[in-house]
Amino acid sequence: MSLESIPVEIVDKFVRFAYDTGGGATLASCALVCRTWRGVSRSYIFERVKVPSDHRLTALEDLVERDLDVGPLIRTLVVQPLPQLATTPSPWVSRLAKRLPAKLVRLHALEVRHLFDLGDLFEHGFVHDLATFTSVESLTLDQCALNLELVYPLAAAFPGLRHLSLGAIMPVPCVLPAPPPQLHPPHLTSLALDVGDVYPSGMRDAADWLLRGPSRETLRALTLVARLGTLPAAGALLTALGPQLTALDLELALQFPASIEAEMVRTEISLRPCTALRALTLRHHNPLSRAVLELVSEVRTPLRSLTLGVLDVDGAAALPCFAPLAVCLSEALMRTLQEGRVLYRGPLPESAVLKKLREDLPLLHARGTLKVERL
Repeated sequence: MSLESIPVEIVDKFVRFAYDTGGGATLASCALVCRTWRGVSRSYIFERVKVPSDHRLTALEDLVERDLDVGPLIRTLVVQPLPQLATTPSPWVSRLAKRLPAKLVRLHALEVRHLFDLGDLFEHGFVHDLATFTSVESLTLDQCALNLELVYPLAAAFPGLRHLSLGAIMPVPCVLPAPPPQLHPPHLTSLALDVGDVYPSGMRDAADWLLRGPSRETLRALTLVARLGTLPAAGALLTALGPQLTALDLELALQFPASIEAEMVRTEISLRPCTALRALTLRHHNPLSRAVLELVSEVRTPLRSLTLGVLDVDGAAALPCFAPLAVCLSEALMRTLQEGRVLYRGPLPESAVLKKLREDLPLLHARGTLKVERL
């Protein structure tokens, strides 16, 4: 059998394996095998494209105009001016949506990282240009130096936006006399909100913006990183959105003695308002801490999935006793739970962690719901 005659479905499996394990060089080699392999490989090569500079932006613009097959293959566009947080503007970013939207007709996600801007970027009709990316449903802003008054117009630029991820952000002044327009206040179905350590009021301000818009009614999935300075804002957001959330991923980024952590969380955060939850993930450096277990004990909804993590496990002797978890699970929750997962890091094989879980949680083991995942 010649390489050309191998069914496309089989070629796709080979190329996907190369994509997952071998990186760009291996993919490039796959594209050189033959015409069939080239066609399959290109869909992976161009699935996610990174633009780090003015030169690379120009090269991408020229490529999608010269080769009309490339544009529709690009599903994620990453704009990252520098490998670390910038301290000077990158004016070339203002050209991002001048020529690309007409060619990137299947672009699903835009990721913007390490962008520094005081507002100059928005003086060139940038928001209106971005609005022509009508297929974009997901926007990520992470490790950026931006005033939140500039973040909101960015999120509201895309008419089809449904998923917003706002990571660590550094507050800087905005030099514009007035904020740019919010063209399409988003109807988000999922939100990931962190804001980092240096912007303690950022979560509260972003939550206020969210709750004033249509996302107040449409949001169903929420990912939160609650830090010391953002615990009250995280709790207020859970209280406001709890009755409509079906999925919650909550990370407690706290490093205090167990009793202090439990009191802090008990004072500021409760899962009782989350009456529609079907999937819950709780992340903490000790996923069996008092703070985490108390939150689990508050759940009275018919959960289908419960995930706890992330454990650091150097060996079998370091595995904790999971029995306290069973005490926190209500009888109603035990009846509906279809998956209980533990996330961990370390050299220990998943089978060893799963064995310990089965010993400590026999009722869940009997139901066949226990799973582990090494990160």
